[in-house]
Amino acid sequence: MGEKLKNAPVYFVIGQVRFNPIPMPIRDNIDKIQEGFRQLGYTDYRPQTLQQMQIVVQNNEVTYEPGVPVDIFEFANAERTELFRLEPNQLSLQTVDYQTFATFSETFAKALEILTTNVQLDFIERVGLRFLDAVMPREGEDVADYLHTQLLGLSALADNLTTTFSLSETLMKRGSDSILARVVIQEGQVVFPPDLANAGMEIGPRFRAFRGQLAILDNDAFYAERMRFHDLSTIESIVDTFRRLRELIDIVFKKSLKERAFEVWKGEA
Repeated sequence: MGEKLKNAPVYFVIGQVRFNPIPMPIRDNIDKIQEGFRQLGYTDYRPQTLQQMQIVVQNNEVTYEPGVPVDIFEFANAERTELFRLEPNQLSLQTVDYQTFATFSETFAKALEILTTNVQLDFIERVGLRFLDAVMPREGEDVADYLHTQLLGLSALADNLTTTFSLSETLMKRGSDSILARVVIQEGQVVFPPDLANAGMEIGPRFRAFRGQLAILDNDAFYAERMRFHDLSTIESIVDTFRRLRELIDIVFKKSLKERAFEVWKGEA
């Protein structure tokens, strides 16, 4: 991810900023917010309301009671390869057509400026950046040719056995930043993880076409210390945080792979 790869393995990226809940100001100013996103190029506007349920346990009996409805607003480009999702306490940008970090972070900064022009934020409590990369071996190869042995699990010790599923998960910290690194090896096709199943987007055709043994590198980095929101300088601080998280992801990504992977993705093999 430090350089543009000819056959880049990244198939989904999501950046997210979580702030103090402001459901009413968002709802009251949604027309202005929508126009701002439209001018930014996100013309596919889809509002929706989700009905939450509360689980109440009393006298050893479980009952379900309706909770407060939650408004969610989506602003996507015409192709729906990239969209913003605005919720009462967070804004996220997700894409299945990731190009460069500079473009991604600049777009997010413009969206935050649109939001904060129309509603007032008091604080930011979490900044997150998550990359999903698909390791799709060529014919005659398998994921062991691409991944470092430590990520192969017991399959690295088993002779004449084919791995149909393996999961590795590690939580690491660097200063105030954290990263949850997951590696899933499986037979089948490239899909979204269960928690992103309702992303509202379709994986790119190059990834949808693959069938066979593959590995998903799911690197989820985040900064979870509260920062007060003052003015546009806070947006610059958020972008700087995204930059640190992206560098952390890049380190873990490179450490996870053998040179063979980069030869294929650079188009050298």
